[in-house]
Amino acid sequence: MNSPPSGLTPRALWLLMAAAVVPYLPSLGFGFLFDDIYAIVEHQKLHRWSAVWESLAVWKGTTLNYRPVRFASLAIDWNLGGGAPWIFHATNVALHGLCTFVFWRLLQHLRLPPRTVLVAAFLFAVHPAHVGAIDYISGRKDLLLTAYYLGTMLAFLRFRLADTAGRRLRWGTTVVTLGVLAAFTKESAITLPVILLLLDLWLSHPRPWTHTVRARATFYALWVLGGAAYVVFKLAIRPATKVPREQWFDLTTHAGTALAIWWRAAVNLVAPWRTVPDYQGMYEVGQGWNLASAVGLLLGLVLVVLALQWRRSRAPFTAAVAFWMITWIPTSGILPIAELYSEHYLYLPSVGFCLAAAVLMANVRVGRAVGAVCVLLAMLQIVNLGRAWATPQAMWETTHRINPASKRAPAALATIYQEQGRAEDALAMARRSAEMAPESDRVRANFAGILFDQGRVQEALATADRGLATFPESDRLHLVRAKALAAAGQRDAAIGAFARAANINPTWEYLGLWGEQLVLAGRLADAEPVLTRAVETNPNYSQAWNNLGLIAMGLRHHEKAEERFRRAVECDTTNPEPHNNLAVMFFQNGRLPESHAEAQLAANLGRELHPGFVQALANAGYTIEIPPRR
Repeated sequence: MNSPPSGLTPRALWLLMAAAVVPYLPSLGFGFLFDDIYAIVEHQKLHRWSAVWESLAVWKGTTLNYRPVRFASLAIDWNLGGGAPWIFHATNVALHGLCTFVFWRLLQHLRLPPRTVLVAAFLFAVHPAHVGAIDYISGRKDLLLTAYYLGTMLAFLRFRLADTAGRRLRWGTTVVTLGVLAAFTKESAITLPVILLLLDLWLSHPRPWTHTVRARATFYALWVLGGAAYVVFKLAIRPATKVPREQWFDLTTHAGTALAIWWRAAVNLVAPWRTVPDYQGMYEVGQGWNLASAVGLLLGLVLVVLALQWRRSRAPFTAAVAFWMITWIPTSGILPIAELYSEHYLYLPSVGFCLAAAVLMANVRVGRAVGAVCVLLAMLQIVNLGRAWATPQAMWETTHRINPASKRAPAALATIYQEQGRAEDALAMARRSAEMAPESDRVRANFAGILFDQGRVQEALATADRGLATFPESDRLHLVRAKALAAAGQRDAAIGAFARAANINPTWEYLGLWGEQLVLAGRLADAEPVLTRAVETNPNYSQAWNNLGLIAMGLRHHEKAEERFRRAVECDTTNPEPHNNLAVMFFQNGRLPESHAEAQLAANLGRELHPGFVQALANAGYTIEIPPRR
């Protein structure tokens, strides 16, 4: 088989890869943001190597969006890097470099003019609209999808040209394998069979389409059957949306929403001057038609007319527009999903946009110096936009500034400002979020939580009670109410509120807090099964193991108590409580050297020891050195 034309010299290829990777290197210093927290940091199942193959279990679990390839990728990064965020960011940057390389190779095999290959590849490498997919760890799914999607197309081209049965089998198997990996990375892969068919028809021209389909009838039949099974799986068995099914088929309304989003997406691709990490509030399920919808419809019609007009004179433009539109459909809002629009949705469709732009720019002659300056400016813009993804505060402040309609931004900023000691700013943001989203129990709970954290216990309790009048089954509001009751000294009422929160949502945290209150109330027999459930849910829950140790200690089961305290230390080496409890238990059992060692460890970790206990150790000849407090 003849080698396709390059379109890039080796030196230009190295420059292409550098342009794709270098501007994203600052992201290696970024942390976890937004969805990263619950999807990675708090996702305990992901924190062990077994998650890599457990993620493939089709029938287990109820997690929204069955995307095992993405999950396995995150699990590998977590276990390789010990939970350090830099390795996740490094993988995202490397994946963008891979996607850029595969895109270039695909353009090679399509035998496009070298200038078109050059411009399209560099456009994709340095397009600032990609910042949301690369600098945001949870954008990983779009990077993986694009790598497999383009890889499938590239393998399909080799499959078409295979001249022996062995090569056809090898490349056919590669096509199917990469396609399956794309499908179980993100649902947008459902468009892949359509793209392969259109690619085949384009390259087979002027042969009749019937001849092309018959030539690979078995191949396409398998794709149709596999695609149908995948749709049934994603809609009926493991649904990929939280939107109620009765809202799925209001297509007229959803079309208006989708066209408005299409216009927004086009603006982001044509003029990537800003990044908005959260578009919530701009687009809502069921919002229907508006002026942006009409503009989006007009833009779509113009592109379709141009594509049809130029289908012979500029066939690559027609193909690029088709790719752009078709790959956008799954995330367009036609089938409503929880989050209607995000910039990382642009990553795969931008392949078509970059190729279409390159075709239009084919007759625009600029020197190498001008081209280099354009690439450099785009790289600088990537670095500039990336600042919004550097920290949670930068992310939410950027969102709040550019998208005042975001309901999540003020709630998140309230928590951030509270942690920074900016009490008035935190309270102002919490009030703003409560005014913007009275229908959200999460926002009400956040407001009550800010009041509680500021020591305004009665106001927090009153706010939680008002929220529960509207949302009686809100676990978050019950939790804040329970904390406020405990702080007010109403322990029995607090235990009941903690129990209600845990019964509504039996997470390890809720169970642990409920069990801790039972221990403090001396109800050890009631506390043990609750705390046991907590550590069964999260075996690394240090404080729950510590409280289980207190229960065993109170029942004078000292060996079991020591085992549980040791387990608490293993789970969190910064927790001073199990060291303190071990010190007390060892002292009571006459194990004075061990008691002294554990007491010193507790003091080193910041635990304020009981003066009487310190004096008792001193009387026995053991002195505790209290480290200076910062």
